[in-house]
Amino acid sequence: GDGRLASADQVLPRSDCLLCLCVQVMPPALATADQLQPLDSTILNWFNQRGISAATLQRNRVAMQTCYSPALRRTVPHIAFPYFYNGEVVNVKYRALPKHFVQSKGGQQVFYGLDDIQGAS
Repeated sequence: GDGRLASADQVLPRSDCLLCLCVQVMPPALATADQLQPLDSTILNWFNQRGISAATLQRNRVAMQTCYSPALRRTVPHIAFPYFYNGEVVNVKYRALPKHFVQSKGGQQVFYGLDDIQGAS
């Protein structure tokens, strides 16, 4: 498949295994827009409690993806904030609740919402 030796959720945490440690900290591969899932009710409620509407989330194409969290040492649902450049996803920043972040491996470093301001003067 994608060159990984094992998926992160198949590897048990072991400090005596260098391969295990490498697989555990491997950030998720860059997702395409169609690989991201709709937000579930738990995450929608979490945003709503913070005053962020479903319309705002939809407009910014905030989504969900299940991937490995190095901080939690397991595979969990993450909020996915896609970064677009010229209409294409070039990076995704993931947040596992309560507050654990990781970005896509090899993603371009661009400002969030860059496509929203391009051409504006």
